[in-house]
Formats: sequence, structure tokens, C-alpha cells
Amino acid sequence: MRKIKVSGSGGFAQPVEGIVDQAKAANGPVVMRKCTPEHMPSTEWGPDCHVQWGGRGIVLSDTKQAYSTAYFEAFPDTGSGFIRGEGTTVSEAEEKALSKRRKELACSSHAWSRKGYSNGLCFCRNCGCSQSVMPAIIKLGDWKRPASPFCISDLLTPIDEWERKYRRQRNEWCDHDRDEILRMRVAGIDLPLEPSEKSEARHDAFMAAALNWARGPRAMAYVEAVEHQQKDKSVISRMFSTFDIKELKRQIAEIQAETDVTPSPCD
Repeated sequence: MRKIKVSGSGGFAQPVEGIVDQAKAANGPVVMRKCTPEHMPSTEWGPDCHVQWGGRGIVLSDTKQAYSTAYFEAFPDTGSGFIRGEGTTVSEAEEKALSKRRKELACSSHAWSRKGYSNGLCFCRNCGCSQSVMPAIIKLGDWKRPASPFCISDLLTPIDEWERKYRRQRNEWCDHDRDEILRMRVAGIDLPLEPSEKSEARHDAFMAAALNWARGPRAMAYVEAVEHQQKDKSVISRMFSTFDIKELKRQIAEIQAETDVTPSPCD
């Protein structure tokens, strides 16, 4: 089930420095974004965990009716990489997320099940936690799948100095698997294959390659061809794909418009 979150401030921005500093001083978790409403996360998460929350999250699903909820999301450095709690308030949502974390840490023997996932993500049948513990199942012909519009769009999104500082702290740079890199290369984006380890320099090289591709004549035609292939997907998958494609087309149009501008001659 894919989820989107809509915060009361109209989106995520830079963190609320007061809460960030207070949480850090109390040896609490790292607050990732500007989150509303104001909330002080529990120190039980520890200083190596990153958190974010919102008072109004909209959840959409192919199988369930859409609903709005307060939510709290944690990204521990050990065990489950992602834990989400929902509730009528952020405090209630955080307590539910903490309950999941405690249950995971108390589990003495994880029993893993794929539960239909093929990317390596598994769920413990005893405590319910999730971790990537099994190898991904490679589907025959998967190499023919087009490059992800979301991944390309991410490479075309500028990174400001605050974001760079945050990413340096976590070494959080683009970490696409080799298959996705090859798919983007097939699309015409000349991504370097080496070095294979994620780094700031590698991320910048990827962004430069994507920007160069977006300036060329093949970019929009490729995205429109991918858009045409979305008709056989489920309603929810198609909705999110449509959003990603529209955003990518907007970025390409803006980049090409900037490229086409001829500067006026100097006097």
C-alpha cells in the first residue's frame, strides 16, 4: 500500500531548529523535516534514529477506502529501516510506532516471510517487523522495464546547501541498483558506472548526466512513451505514476525553456 502525507504547513521544508536542538540535547532522535503540529519526540528512539511526523496524512490504497490520519515515522539505523504509527494525534501515532519497535527488539527469533514482495523485503511472523533480509527475486524480462520517472525526476531536483549538509551527515546520496542505472542509460541518460559506491561526487555526476539528457530532444519523447505504457496498471499505481510523469515532464519543459533562452547582447 503506497501512502502520501500532507502536512498542515503544506509540505515538508527545513527542520524546526528549536525542536531539533532540544531533541539533540536530550540525546533524542534526529528530526528530519519541518513537521506539524509541534511535537517533541521520545528519547527512547535514541540519537541514531531519524524521525518525522504530521497531523494530517492521507492514505490511499487499491484495497481500502482512503482516510486521513496523524502519523509518526521512524528510521532506525538498526533492525527495521522504517516504522510507521498512525493515530488521532501525533503522540498516539508515536506511541504505536514505539510499540512496534519494542516488539521488534524483544523478538528473540525472527521468522521471515516475503508476503508477496519480490524486492527482498520480508516480515517477521512473530513480531511483525520488516527488514530486507532475502535476495530480490529477478523477474524474467525485467530489464525491459522503462526507467523510473520518479528516479529521473529526483536527479533533476536541485539540492540546496541545507539538504547537502543533511545528506552528508547520513551519506544519503542516490543509491540506485545497477539494474535501474542500466535502465536510465538505455533511456539515454549517460550515468557513469564507476565508482559504484554512493557518494556526493557520484550523485553530482548523476545529476549532471540527467540534466544534460533533459536538455536534449529525446527526453520528452521518452517520457511520453512511458506514459502511454501506464494504461494496464492498477488505479492507485497509475495515479502515482501519472503524478511522477507529470512532474518529470514539467521539469524537462522548464529545463528546455531555460536552455532555449538566448541572452540579450551586452551594450
